[in-house]
Amino acid sequence: MSNKQQHIHKFKRVIIGGTSIEKDPETGRKRLVSKPGTPYYRCIIPGCNSRYLIDDMEGRESICWGCGGIVAFSTSMRTLAKPRHFQCRKKRKEEEIEMESFSI
Repeated sequence: MSNKQQHIHKFKRVIIGGTSIEKDPETGRKRLVSKPGTPYYRCIIPGCNSRYLIDDMEGRESICWGCGGIVAFSTSMRTLAKPRHFQCRKKRKEEEIEMESFSI
């Protein structure tokens, strides 16, 4: 039996990599070079090390960051850092617009 606990993941998008040390062809000195990293979704539940490429997330279940319910990944969620239901995203945008109107 494995000690791994089965659970619904709570994913957050992270960028892994992105910098490397390269040798400058002109001077021969080493330098730190920034490159675009690889975007992954990582489970933030303590003790879970699950990571998936964004392309492999289609159909996986995650805990919604808005309401705490379960949401299945779709192609429209690829740009979200924290996956949420469509209704939770819409509600958040309405709250942001409401806050902007009060700050004027």
